[in-house]
Amino acid sequence: MSEDVLKAFQIGMENEIVSLKECGRLTGLMKTAVMNRDSAVLKSLLDQLSVEAGRLKKIEERRNESYFRLCRSRFPQTVSFYELMPHLPESERERTAALYRALRAEVIRYQGHLKNLDDYVYTVTGTVTAVLETFSSRNSGGVYNRSGRFPSDSQGGQSVFVSAEL
Repeated sequence: MSEDVLKAFQIGMENEIVSLKECGRLTGLMKTAVMNRDSAVLKSLLDQLSVEAGRLKKIEERRNESYFRLCRSRFPQTVSFYELMPHLPESERERTAALYRALRAEVIRYQGHLKNLDDYVYTVTGTVTAVLETFSSRNSGGVYNRSGRFPSDSQGGQSVFVSAEL
């Protein structure tokens, strides 16, 4: 088994961990930008995340390719990571296993960042929708005119005002 192939696989895992951490950092900053309703910062972060996602995709492709080469150097077909581990040089098993565990943990952590952002946006959207539905059910009957009142409202009823804090 070529040590170069194993090193390439280990470097691929290290690079993927670093890239996932950066994606997680950017996603955390995106949540802050959403909470602060800062669209300029959010756009910048989305651009940065898009670049990093492209980088992550390339890193993952290279890591997968090195894994397949590592498997083929020992087996006629691709095997699971756990089947491969006993066939690695003993001196490299612990480092490889530690990198694999760190990569899996970082994937889970990043999925948590995405879920956290998704939950926040979903909750805020749901809250705003519920507030608007509650208010508009009392005042249903048409579209607002230029003065902010319903055209059918001859009494001069209230206009809808949604606080920016929502």
